[in-house]
Amino acid sequence: MNPTPMALLATILLAAILMAGSTLPAAAEEAERPAGVTELVAELDSPRFPARARARDELARRAAADPAAVIPRLFDDDAPSGPEFRRQREDFMWALFARLQLGAGVPATGVSWGRMLFIDADGLPAALPMVVEIEPGSPATRAGLRVGDCVSAVNGTALPDGDALPGFRAILAEAKPGEVLQLGLRRHQLDKGERRIVRPEEAKSARVELELGAPVETVRRVEKEDEFEFWKENLLRDCGIAP
Repeated sequence: MNPTPMALLATILLAAILMAGSTLPAAAEEAERPAGVTELVAELDSPRFPARARARDELARRAAADPAAVIPRLFDDDAPSGPEFRRQREDFMWALFARLQLGAGVPATGVSWGRMLFIDADGLPAALPMVVEIEPGSPATRAGLRVGDCVSAVNGTALPDGDALPGFRAILAEAKPGEVLQLGLRRHQLDKGERRIVRPEEAKSARVELELGAPVETVRRVEKEDEFEFWKENLLRDCGIAP
């Protein structure tokens, strides 16, 4: 018995539905998969402004945690080379500078952070994040932080040996407004802005709870241009790229 045209049509429709259903999970999985660094770098050259802005901000967020995993890809031979891409790359560097150095787009602490050089237990030089200046009425004020305080641990985990400031800034970049960080401190009695090498026995231990505030979204580039250029040159050199 030959199938009727209606039966054939129903069979074709059923097969199409089944095939579409089998591709839906894969399509959903593809949509949920976060873009890789290479894809984001390519999007910096997109003709669509929203795509460029989204890629720039996401790259800056990832680079705040691991600059060496992101920045060299922007200078690869395979990266786009047109003038629009170069402008976007410069804007990315500024967005990263603002996030890491100025606190823009990350939860606010009310602190200007610097480095305290000290001699560790093995007699080697190291550096911890140091409170250089505190904004009145800020989360740092409420937490009881003081100028000269050095952060040695966050939430019970010691900061890494050597220069601990980049790692500490990455922790702040990944945190959320309203989150409370338990900070272990080495407390020094220093005048504002003073820099000197100290030994661990000169510091008292302290602990504070720092509740992070809303992020600062904008900063004025013009006022920080010299600082930005110096920072960028050093960061590129650290990532193995000749400035």
